[in-house]
Formats: sequence, C-alpha cells, structure tokens
Amino acid sequence: MGDNWVSACPREALRSGEMTMEELSGNEIVLADVDGEVFAFDGICTHALGYLDQGDLDGYQVLCPLHEGRFDIRTGKVVAGEPDEPIAVYPTKVQDGTVYVNVPE
Repeated sequence: MGDNWVSACPREALRSGEMTMEELSGNEIVLADVDGEVFAFDGICTHALGYLDQGDLDGYQVLCPLHEGRFDIRTGKVVAGEPDEPIAVYPTKVQDGTVYVNVPE
C-alpha cells in the first residue's frame, strides 16, 4: 500500500475520549483521541455491521453498540465478544493543525 494521506478533520475538532466518523477515500473511518494521541480505524464492526462511532470508547478499546464486541484501536484486534475478525487500523499524523489518515486508494 502506498502513501495516500487524506485530510480528515481539524485537530482541534477532536477532543480526548471522543470519536468521530469520517468518510475518507470511500471508507468509513473512525477517528479517536486517547490521551492526546489520534487513532484511526474502520468504522464498521466485523461481526454485525454496527457503527463503531456509536459505541463507547474505553481507553484504547472501542465497544460495538450492537453486541458489545470490543476492539483494540491500536491494533484492530478483537479483545472480547463475538467478532472473529479484527478491524483495520490506519496510520495518522497531525500536520499544520489538521489530522491526516493514510487510507488505501
């Protein structure tokens, strides 16, 4: 995968402990701020297609609102619950006050 850095949102729009869903290059991607660090991951649960931005963020884990599957937002791995497949995670960077995500083309 080559570099495809896409502007996601102003850094100031994302606060610690919050998530937001953005459509980036045709992908629904959630941005989350944990202790000042920005993470990006697939916005749809791999188990039952729940919107992860509507779930809860608990430290580095996101909880799916449908069946309470948990994913580690740093790695995408399933931590608990029914999902069998991990979610994709994407590199992020902040440049000139804007959050960028490296997403597949």
